[in-house]
Amino acid sequence: MKKILVFIMSIATSIGVSAGSLGVGVSMHNWSDIDSGYGDLSVNIPTLNFTYENRLDNNLAYQAKIGFGLSDDSDNDDDGDSYEIEINNLIQLKGMYFLSENVYGAVTYTRFEVEAYIEYEDESTSGTENDFGFLLGYKLDNLDFHIGPTYSDGDAGNNIEVGFTYFF
Repeated sequence: MKKILVFIMSIATSIGVSAGSLGVGVSMHNWSDIDSGYGDLSVNIPTLNFTYENRLDNNLAYQAKIGFGLSDDSDNDDDGDSYEIEINNLIQLKGMYFLSENVYGAVTYTRFEVEAYIEYEDESTSGTENDFGFLLGYKLDNLDFHIGPTYSDGDAGNNIEVGFTYFF
């Protein structure tokens, strides 16, 4: 985690931190179709995000986001076993292309550090999930609204992110 933060900060410093802006926001991650082996699980987990954005020209920008889980969520599989899932942290890099002054499409790389408690085994497990995705967004002055699939890979399920960021 520390290596990734240092890498993000070095990119920001080399391009020019003064040209960028910092923001804070909230995202809701709707994870569905998580295969438990005995049916699919679905959870909604919010994160508090801190974002650095730099606009390179009129159409191109990038964001580096660090998020922390605000709560956990639980679901039962088909035979009644309970699973409790939380996001410890996330790192997201977003390359943005503005289609108009306010509307953009973005390619994302997201890395989630996730922890799960499985009731029938009475144990916790943790790991990282990461993949590429895309988002559609609308930016109006200091507010940025976005939605899109940020993670999709086999048994780990599909993640739709909906959120906003306020830039200072």
